[in-house]
Amino acid sequence: QVNNWEEIIPMMEIQIQHRIEVNDLFNLQHDYYNTCELYYQVGNYAKAEEYALKYLQLSGRTGNKTDHMKLFGRLYEIKFCQGDYQSAFAYAELQDDYKDTLNAQNVRQTLTDLQEKYESDKKDKEIERLSREKLISALELQVRNKSIANLNYENTVKQQENELLHKDQALQKMEIDQANSEVDKKNKEVTLLNQE
Repeated sequence: QVNNWEEIIPMMEIQIQHRIEVNDLFNLQHDYYNTCELYYQVGNYAKAEEYALKYLQLSGRTGNKTDHMKLFGRLYEIKFCQGDYQSAFAYAELQDDYKDTLNAQNVRQTLTDLQEKYESDKKDKEIERLSREKLISALELQVRNKSIANLNYENTVKQQENELLHKDQALQKMEIDQANSEVDKKNKEVTLLNQE
């Protein structure tokens, strides 16, 4: 497997040169990272350190924090293998700092996600509550409208019944008046007959 890595390294070097020529900085930093790993695997710690430092220089503070953490771990291992324990310790501390930063970011992200979910659920429940209230209001309005329609119908029926009753009473009065008129006429005839 070491032979495969040693065969890949010259291709990576060519690829790195090309990326530098076309100013492809994003992929260049990844190539630096991968070349560091290749050199570490074949035991060339000086070259591995060189590419690790190139990666860090290029990526600066904007690079991937997880890659930085791994790279500081790799630099710790390189310096430890080279017997430079003071530098190894410094890289181990940097790696721990990045781990702490990543853990804090993960905790913050988890809290942010939970807060967003809580707010979203709260909004969903509020929307659901308002929808229920709107539905209840609509149903109450339908019931009120139906009650009003029923009252209007009952009033209309009573009004029609009253009108019929008035017509019946008027008709009965006319019949009584007519009967009284006939009685008066008959009385007059009888009185005339009695006078003759």
